[in-house]
Amino acid sequence: MSFEGMGISLTLIILVVLWVASPLISKRRGKTAVVRDLSLNAAYERALVAIRDLDEDFSTGKIEAEAYQRERELWLQRGIAALQALDAAGQLGAEEVYESEVDEPEDQEVDPVEQALAAYRRSARSTAH
Repeated sequence: MSFEGMGISLTLIILVVLWVASPLISKRRGKTAVVRDLSLNAAYERALVAIRDLDEDFSTGKIEAEAYQRERELWLQRGIAALQALDAAGQLGAEEVYESEVDEPEDQEVDPVEQALAAYRRSARSTAH
């Protein structure tokens, strides 16, 4: 085989290998995004559960007011950070649906994380227009 023939064969082999490997590479990138989004969702859920547990512990007298406020603020900030990261990743695009179609009962307390999220979305919409 000539030197030119070997070069063409080698180029074709490299192209075929790249063509075969491309779906595997793109699936790996997609899985990374899914794992990141699941991790952010888990962080948000963890913050909600922690805030609810703290509220319950405080209402039953298991935790002091100072520790309650400190821990609640910490988990509130973590929840807000997770929601902002999800929003930046494009996972929270249905805020109009949530705000217009979901009616919250007036006798239930509004979650501060949800209040912070609503304020963040309103500010994001006002700066986008």
